[in-house]
Amino acid sequence: MTGCKIMVYSKTTRVKPLSLWRPNCKTKFNTNMQENSPFIVTRDMSRTDLGTSVISTTYPRFVARFYQFRTQTNNERLSLKYEQERQDYILQRLQAIENGCEAEKRGMSVRTYVEVILGRVYDEEFDEPRPVAKIPGLNAYLELRGCMDELDPNSREAEPEYALKVLEEMSAWAQNIWTRKDRIKAASVATDQQPLPSWEEDFNPALFPAIYPKHGIGLDFIDPSRRPELSYVHTSTEGTGYTHEDIERIKSMKMGNMIRDEF
Repeated sequence: MTGCKIMVYSKTTRVKPLSLWRPNCKTKFNTNMQENSPFIVTRDMSRTDLGTSVISTTYPRFVARFYQFRTQTNNERLSLKYEQERQDYILQRLQAIENGCEAEKRGMSVRTYVEVILGRVYDEEFDEPRPVAKIPGLNAYLELRGCMDELDPNSREAEPEYALKVLEEMSAWAQNIWTRKDRIKAASVATDQQPLPSWEEDFNPALFPAIYPKHGIGLDFIDPSRRPELSYVHTSTEGTGYTHEDIERIKSMKMGNMIRDEF
């Protein structure tokens, strides 16, 4: 090969941390920040299976991969492409369930079943069965992958029903991943083919995802006079000179700007 340099990673080519900007005074350090939100979302990360996931913030920190299919775009060709990808995903999950059932009948692992009985190369992501939840109103799905902590086999968190309950809570919250505009692009309709009859539903724009009280830095203790974009209904007003009516007025102004921007 000519004109192509192969990058060799070593200690000399690896990024090194810079000096820290450390205040010469006592700094504020918040703990137990898991209470600020029941779930967090990760971006796409090609070198780990923790990317594009919803992760619960409390033990054992369950991880569910989310899949979104924008089947209602303004481009018909693109919508058909995403619909085909959605159907392919459902068929893949159905095949994985069949793998699991057949492997269980034979008293073997899914990997052994795929490699020995089916004679195929095993792929953990595609071949293993996992619980899946549909995000209400959307052609988007949550696939329970596992958890970040080591489970105590005798704990209630190790019971399958506990994990499924958390997955249900995730699905009710997961619309928060996208803006209202993006939700409409992934809206489901009752005629969409789904693996469960209850999943055959029309998107209802009047319904909103589960929203938990806002907590954390920049949310609890704030000076509204320095935040003209304020849109927090549940923000504390104690000692700020701002009433809830003031906050509602600012929120209405911002909402009006958002609506004008959409049009």
